[in-house]
Amino acid sequence: NVLDRVLGLTAVRRDGSEISVELTAWEIDDAGRRTFNAFIRDISARLAAAAAIARLAAVVEQSRDAILTLDLTGTILNWNRGAEDIYGYRADEMIGLKASSILSPPGGDADRDAVRDRLELGQASGRELTLTRADGRSITVSVTSSPILDAHNQLVAVSSISRDISDQQA
Repeated sequence: NVLDRVLGLTAVRRDGSEISVELTAWEIDDAGRRTFNAFIRDISARLAAAAAIARLAAVVEQSRDAILTLDLTGTILNWNRGAEDIYGYRADEMIGLKASSILSPPGGDADRDAVRDRLELGQASGRELTLTRADGRSITVSVTSSPILDAHNQLVAVSSISRDISDQQA
């Protein structure tokens, strides 16, 4: 039965090309006269966008670099596998915490305000920091912080990508 359900289907255009569609059909009983109505919606662009997002998520998750997303209060929203390897903390330990509570250099982060100012201007900021891993070992990381802007060019979050460069410091 196809009535009162949303079905995902492949349709063929007049030119022979295929597209993904949603079909919604329903019955109307008007004083004993039954009619059927249907809407067909092209969802090809939506499915392509979802596939692109899934590919990007896989790239982030499989990266050996630490890739984090922070909200404007500095709370960690995302923590990938590379971050687990570099910093030694699991994602479930970190998501929801303030990044500064764990990922700050000894003595504080004097450049934090300058980085924030650049981000609010829509500019990325790069720097090197010496941080302490979960196991107590010091590491040097190259960090690039990039703004995540909304449709109105307002800063809504921050992307942070870090690479362990400790071996290059010797």
